[in-house]
Amino acid sequence: MNNDQVLVNVFVIQRYLNDGTTFSTCVKDVVSCNIESKCHINAQCIYNERIDRHVCLCRTGYKGDGITCRHEHSCVENATICSESAACVYDPILQDNICSCREGFVGDGIHCAETLAGPKEQFLIVNQGQSILKVPLTSSGATAGGDHRILYVPRMRAVGISTDCRQQFVYFTDTSGKTIQRMKYDGSEQKIIVEGLGSPEGIAVDWVSRLFFWTDSVLKRLEVASLDGSLRKILLDKNIQNPRGIAVNPELGYVFWADWNRQNPRIERANMDGSERKVLVADKLGLPNGLYYDHHRHELCWGDAQMKTIECVRDDGSNRRVLLTDQTTMIFGLTDGLQYAYWTDWSTNKIGRVDKTPTRTSDSILLPPGGNGKLYGLVAVKDSCPNEVTNVCGDHNDCGTGQLCLPNLSLRAKRICQCGDNAGLQCLLRERPPPPPPPQLG
Repeated sequence: MNNDQVLVNVFVIQRYLNDGTTFSTCVKDVVSCNIESKCHINAQCIYNERIDRHVCLCRTGYKGDGITCRHEHSCVENATICSESAACVYDPILQDNICSCREGFVGDGIHCAETLAGPKEQFLIVNQGQSILKVPLTSSGATAGGDHRILYVPRMRAVGISTDCRQQFVYFTDTSGKTIQRMKYDGSEQKIIVEGLGSPEGIAVDWVSRLFFWTDSVLKRLEVASLDGSLRKILLDKNIQNPRGIAVNPELGYVFWADWNRQNPRIERANMDGSERKVLVADKLGLPNGLYYDHHRHELCWGDAQMKTIECVRDDGSNRRVLLTDQTTMIFGLTDGLQYAYWTDWSTNKIGRVDKTPTRTSDSILLPPGGNGKLYGLVAVKDSCPNEVTNVCGDHNDCGTGQLCLPNLSLRAKRICQCGDNAGLQCLLRERPPPPPPPQLG
């Protein structure tokens, strides 16, 4: 039997295709992966000139048919490759056994270090267009090896991102699909929770009040919803031009957002019910993009792509200070770590970081493989929620069915219960004050 007959037999009978380099390596015959990608997370969709189609091939260090790829050196076969402070566990996303640091330790499983007391960032999650990547961190700022893509959706453009540190969900906006979605930190339980939007960009989760807020630059408004997306409400839709970055302070009941309107760029604040709107920063701004709120320093910080700075102010707009000035950077997303602030850089297509201590040293983090294209939003994922951050909606939410509990510390009750715009007539009727009694006759 000649080579051509072998290739035909493999193609027709076993429904496999040879990879064009050796007749000992085959990949499953499926719809070409550039049309419908079913490649494993540790595989790449590569054009094969010999067979004139795209096929899935496992990355270096992995073996398999491209639909399923496993480590060449598995900790199941050799447990000694893991750190003494790690265990060999099955990862459903990678579909393989990996070394994972035990509780109380952080690292890549090969090397684990003991964690300090209190919250600590464990990794970053970054949006890169059609992919969302998990970026493990080391003390040097380097990333661990391997492919860390936790989600890939063709034609998606994931932009804003935030997390619910209580239930370990990540929330993100898709400006291409005009939706807001959520999933677990490992990419499981992915679900669209809000759809039919204009261009949702920034998103911020209030993990205490169980709400999330977002900006929409096409509909030109600021909205809020319950964490499952079932109730939503427009907070502000006047005098908003190009809203993008957004952040929250659940303890004081504030929502902050940036508007990069070129004629009037500004950073604003309002109560979480949309009341008492206030401009915090309006001078020396260019293109304010990402925002974060630092709960330890009680500061709001933003990155400006035109001014090429990261700056911070207090809740009331006072004590403005510069955290970073770098003429080589173009900042888009920005997130708060404990020691570092991290940003996505459109100039270098890397993740930058700057030490928030007085040293102000900055460097960059190499992006792991798994994504392609521009970097958008990112978030530093910590092992617990910020300590001692509470509010009345989190401690005692007594709002009725169809109502959102929106913190407002200027009110006597420290919150207001408001019907979602989609809550229905019955909720709206309950929300209205009772009519005045009829006049007494005679």
